[in-house]
Amino acid sequence: MCHWPLRSSELWDQYAARGNVPLLNRCGMLSVGPREGELISGILKSSAIHGLDATEYTSAEIRRTFPAFAPDEEHVGVFEPTAGWIDSNAALEAAQGSAKQYGASLRLDDPVYQWVHRGTHFEVTTASATVTADKLVITAGAWTSQLLQQLGLPLRVERKVLTWITPIYPALFQPPAFPVFAFSEGFLYDFPAIGDRGVKLYKRRMQNRPVNAA
Repeated sequence: MCHWPLRSSELWDQYAARGNVPLLNRCGMLSVGPREGELISGILKSSAIHGLDATEYTSAEIRRTFPAFAPDEEHVGVFEPTAGWIDSNAALEAAQGSAKQYGASLRLDDPVYQWVHRGTHFEVTTASATVTADKLVITAGAWTSQLLQQLGLPLRVERKVLTWITPIYPALFQPPAFPVFAFSEGFLYDFPAIGDRGVKLYKRRMQNRPVNAA
């Protein structure tokens, strides 16, 4: 076990303070599954090692505390009050603002076609210009396999399907009645109803269909 989750939480708070905008919303996280399963046992072990705040619930206690959930009788839950979700849009805006303050030039909506290492520097060709740089960091998401094709890395882009559901009883699916949630079987996880987009759901599949970035 490592301390990176704790350090990450501290850094997000510092990041938010620098931009004077809330980023890490600590609504808590509820994980549900068999107590001896990998998810629950791993959380309990990690919490004990690092002294993290985690409360274990029986299935009946889960139903009373979080009325939207109806777990199997043999399942338990672990609630971590300091966990939560990141406002990704606000985080991106804060990152761009901070970068400009430190002298960065942002080239938005300017697709990258290729990059070349010239021995002493890099050349990056975009739709509008060719940019030179001493160092290059590539964070291209679904387009990474295309931009790094010349390196021969075993990268595989897979489709991850997310679903947003509008609940019939919205109050049951908003914090604090409804935290971030993870279920051990298939690692189903979701986020509470945030804004007007409803409840966000995602289930990890063992075999995802590879896709080509547009």
